Amino acid sequence: MNLAELNKNIKLYNFRTVYIAIAVVYLFSLMFPQIFSSNSSDKVYSISIFFFTVFNTFWGTFIVANSQISEIRNKTWIYQKMSALEAKDMLVGKLIGPVVYNWAFGLIILTIALLAALLSGYDVGTKLSGILKIILTTVMFHSLGLILSILFIKRKDDVSDLGNFNFTPILLIYMILMYFLIHSFISTNETFILWYDIPFNYSIFTLLSSICFTFWALLGAYRLIKEELNYELLPYAWICFNIFLLVYFSGFLFETELGEFIQYNVYFVKSYAVLITTVLITILLEPISIINYRFVLSAFKEKNYRKVALNLPLWLITLCFCMITAIILSLNLSLFKENIGSNFLIPIVVILFLAKDILVNIYLHINEVKKANLIWFFYMLIWYFFIPYVLLKGVPKSLYAFYPIDPLISTIMVLIYLAIIILMIYRKIKSIDFSNIKYLKINT
Repeated sequence: MNLAELNKNIKLYNFRTVYIAIAVVYLFSLMFPQIFSSNSSDKVYSISIFFFTVFNTFWGTFIVANSQISEIRNKTWIYQKMSALEAKDMLVGKLIGPVVYNWAFGLIILTIALLAALLSGYDVGTKLSGILKIILTTVMFHSLGLILSILFIKRKDDVSDLGNFNFTPILLIYMILMYFLIHSFISTNETFILWYDIPFNYSIFTLLSSICFTFWALLGAYRLIKEELNYELLPYAWICFNIFLLVYFSGFLFETELGEFIQYNVYFVKSYAVLITTVLITILLEPISIINYRFVLSAFKEKNYRKVALNLPLWLITLCFCMITAIILSLNLSLFKENIGSNFLIPIVVILFLAKDILVNIYLHINEVKKANLIWFFYMLIWYFFIPYVLLKGVPKSLYAFYPIDPLISTIMVLIYLAIIILMIYRKIKSIDFSNIKYLKINT
């Protein structure tokens, strides 16, 4: 393995953690005598995990994400891509190099946590599992930070203003939302977890889950670097990831009341929600290129399915999985038709509304609207929160036109919306002069 990238980043980013490392070592030198006190070992363990999370997981992720942006700003990334370094070498260098000192002192912190766990005398296995999970979670977050930074750069036509970009809020909000999303699905019991009605030990199941999600984050970062090195990549990994999300989250039952005092357990609800969330995140992060979409359509007409797969937007793949899950969920809900009537079709109607929202985002981008994603975000807030709030005060039934709550009226209205936005996009595409140099960035 070529460690040139790792050695460069170690030398480049060592100064960022020296002062924090000194403070951490000094703090824990004061705490060290308390480890051997049975009354204080649990507190020492908790404080150690807290400091590792702040120092390594969050601060380390910020460093990893911004190290890639710094390379673009300092114009060294282009030379790396032309070097003999392979994608795996770059991945190791970018994930470990900038934070090697964070990891060094973070492992000191975890050693103290380990000693506290062993001396506590109870729940040792759970605490050891917790240490492994926090390490895996940190690796996953670092990989996500690298992924998000590369995607941010790919969306920028002009990289001269990268120095003004504050990456921290987006990254922290994304990590916190995903943590609570996943945690709420698996923390059903402190002793065991029911997955497909099979009981699993809580610590073992969450540890295996952490391993799986860390693997997918590392694979995503690796493939994104390979894409930057101009490798041709078919979307097999993304398809497998969507299958994993579908299978994994479908194993958790969703308990709901349908009808008076009647409780049902429904599968696929949580995988359905996660896939919809994945589509929304992907459409916000993935570069939107009208010329790329046009190229996909041309390749499809020519029955060149390899080129279609190479250029297919990832959000479209996940949207297909959303529709499949919606159909399965609707069939599942149809078993309770005597209680919910035709409302079992609502999951499919929701996907139609989601498709409408995605097309609105695409329309904003092909019109080169500044801050298109921010405008789209406010559009979503107005459409799904402000308008329903106003209508509920006045004409509640008109809510059917804006919200997927009626199988008939909502479906008719969303089909009208889809027709309008598709027509608007079609007219815009027809007016574009594709001989312009700025539209010639085709991924062939």
